[in-house]
Amino acid sequence: LSEDNREFQFSLSLPFRQWQGLGSHLKSGFFGLNKRRNFRESRYEFGQDDINYHGKPETFFNGDKVGIISNEEQYRFGSYVQDGTQLSSNFDGEQQIYAGYGMLELPINHRLRLIAGARYEATRIDVSSIDPSKKNGYLSENDLLPSFNAVYELSPSINLRASYGRTLARPTFRELAPFASFSFVGDFTLIGNADLQRTLVDNLDLRWEHFGNSGELYAVSFFYKDFQNPIERVILNVNGEVQYQNVAEAQVLGLEIEARHGASFIHRSLANLQVGGNLSLFDSEVTIAPAELTLRRALIANAPDRRPLQGQSPFLLNLDLGYDNFETGMGVSLFYNLFGRRLDEVSLGGTPDVFEEARGTMDMTFSQQWHSYKIKFKA
Repeated sequence: LSEDNREFQFSLSLPFRQWQGLGSHLKSGFFGLNKRRNFRESRYEFGQDDINYHGKPETFFNGDKVGIISNEEQYRFGSYVQDGTQLSSNFDGEQQIYAGYGMLELPINHRLRLIAGARYEATRIDVSSIDPSKKNGYLSENDLLPSFNAVYELSPSINLRASYGRTLARPTFRELAPFASFSFVGDFTLIGNADLQRTLVDNLDLRWEHFGNSGELYAVSFFYKDFQNPIERVILNVNGEVQYQNVAEAQVLGLEIEARHGASFIHRSLANLQVGGNLSLFDSEVTIAPAELTLRRALIANAPDRRPLQGQSPFLLNLDLGYDNFETGMGVSLFYNLFGRRLDEVSLGGTPDVFEEARGTMDMTFSQQWHSYKIKFKA
């Protein structure tokens, strides 16, 4: 795979004073991106005429089974390698994105501040297979993405924020490219979809936040997201073929609780220690298409007509513990992350859906600064 990216950005900020003399800003800018990708795959397949591979290479590639094998009755092939390269496994892709935006940051008074604007994006994506029989993936969209934010200062350390914004998610080259690849995790054959559309998301957020001493924060957020044409991974058939597909719409409702505090309240010797974390709860919903629901209810009469959004966990938990000593230059951080059981592949018909079980991960970083040098260790 080779990829070439050319990117250009330009922005302009014009400060001015509003009617009460408070500082305001008018901003505008332009963004351009041109990306080209070439993907080539050579595939080699190992086989034996009468022996299947059962996970033991020392048995499959045993010297007695390689090459031409003879017995008293006949000669036959043992282990062999053949070229399994396919034209459809090679593709070229080009993506062009051009965008411009305008934004106004305007305090109404000493407590209320408004930030509003819009971004206009033109997207062109073209993915073509070397195999002329395969359909090209093509996407051409022009989108206006408005944004509105209001920040109200309840006190010098407490804010109330409300916002609306429209965002988008584009299919990647891999998702659009009409070729199949083997996924070792899950034992699937993953297939691209040349007919994918981009996803539009309308976002509503309400957030209460309290700032304490340096780096300290307490916040509660409510949010709602409405998706048009979200992209999901779908099991096509019992042969294990999985393809990227759009679903008509989805909704996500959520709550997030966030806290970060220094540990000096326990003892002043812990002034460089900080603890933090956030818990997010999600309720996602996709309405199952009528044709798909008919197939499901042919097997399970009371099968529900709604399901969770593919890839969306019901909860996310992040905890961290950090130590930073600016005098000695030493920093240590410990992170723990846990996500809830989530839908990984959506089935069509009677094939069961595939779920990814909840899993926790822990990471640690250590760094030490000496003058202009720093050593860092991660595990």
